[in-house]
Amino acid sequence: MEQTTTFNTRLATPKDIEVLEEAATDYANSMNTGCKLVNVDYALEVVVPELIANDMLIICECEGKAVGLVGAVVSNSLFNDKTKILQEMFWWTSKDS
Repeated sequence: MEQTTTFNTRLATPKDIEVLEEAATDYANSMNTGCKLVNVDYALEVVVPELIANDMLIICECEGKAVGLVGAVVSNSLFNDKTKILQEMFWWTSKDS
C-alpha cells in the first residue's frame, strides 16, 4: 500500500518566529554574490511583521513541522493599472524537507 504524505498550509503568525528566522538566514546564505542582498534583522523586524499583518505569508507544514513558506505582495499589474495581482516575493523549503 502506498503511503501518503499530507501537507497543510496556514497563515503565518508572530509565533512562527523560529522558522521565519531559519528561512531568512537560509535565504540570505544561499545568495552566492559578493553583496549582501538580504538583511536578516531588517527582514524579521520590518518585512515579516508586515507580511503577517496583511495575510501574505503562508507556511506549509508536514506532521506539524514547518517545511516551507511563501511570501507575496499585492500590487498593480504592469500592464493594466486597474488590475491588482498577487506576486510572489520569495519561497523557502527547509533543508530537511
